[in-house]
Amino acid sequence: MNSKKLFILNCLLFTFHFAYSQAISLPFYLDKNKRIIVEYSIKGENVKLLFDTGWEGDMLDVNVADRLDILPHKQNKEIKDFVSSGEPYTVILPDNGSSLYIDTLFNYAWTLTDMKKTTKSLGLDEDINGIVGINFINYKYIVEFDFKHKRLNFWYSLPRNYLKYSGVFRTKILRLDYGQIDSLKNVGAMYPYIKGDLTILDTVKLHPLFFFDTGSVGYITLQVHNETILKKMIDYKKMTSEKYGVNHPTIHFKIPELAINSLYTNCSLSRVMPDIFNLYKENYFRVLLGMDFFLQYEKVIFDVRKRTGYFFKK
Repeated sequence: MNSKKLFILNCLLFTFHFAYSQAISLPFYLDKNKRIIVEYSIKGENVKLLFDTGWEGDMLDVNVADRLDILPHKQNKEIKDFVSSGEPYTVILPDNGSSLYIDTLFNYAWTLTDMKKTTKSLGLDEDINGIVGINFINYKYIVEFDFKHKRLNFWYSLPRNYLKYSGVFRTKILRLDYGQIDSLKNVGAMYPYIKGDLTILDTVKLHPLFFFDTGSVGYITLQVHNETILKKMIDYKKMTSEKYGVNHPTIHFKIPELAINSLYTNCSLSRVMPDIFNLYKENYFRVLLGMDFFLQYEKVIFDVRKRTGYFFKK
């Protein structure tokens, strides 16, 4: 093969790879609580959506759905009351839970709610039109949080040399049912989790999975399943706050894969959401790494197909 043909072939291969690896890119901004608000378009209308990796399902304001006529929700609708992080809200399940409109990017059928009431209940900005999550199970995209440029990118394939960076940590991301006995395994258990160590009440040493939750405010949150343990931890936190101040660190944890070898920090406490997989009962709580954790990095990438996370230090 002569040099001219080889040059043309290389150009074609590069063009194919570049086209295949092009990202679907959405701008975002951080609200007053540092949550990710994605600017998105549905049938040509721009909407603002809270992007929450801990949110199962996609939720849209019922008035927006009415205006865009995208859901058959006016007949056979079922209304249910739900609770998230201790706060109640109401959703409408179109056609008893089914929908003809499934967003191809976020990969869930829309459910509906009155977002003015829901945002007030969940403490969100009033102009939010919905909440979206990611169905990480068999997800076709690599999800990138580019905090430097405030872009949310969905890649089919990362470009060449994209990960050649001296400050990047490669980690193994796990499913929620990792390490559980077979009777507790469930194909619906979500990514992305990471292994770590945690010490609470000064002496209790545990080895929980840490969940990356962009909907969680702060650095770290403990969601407690057991009411007795929750009360003890709240009492302990109150005692240390009164003695040492509200910012006194109350837990100690480490995540070796991210070179977090010893970190003392304050934390938030809340009741765990409904335990639909029965996976928290053995450990009594779960650990959330929130937006203050994410924002210490320039980029965070989750590649579920390779079960790998990439964390780019600033």
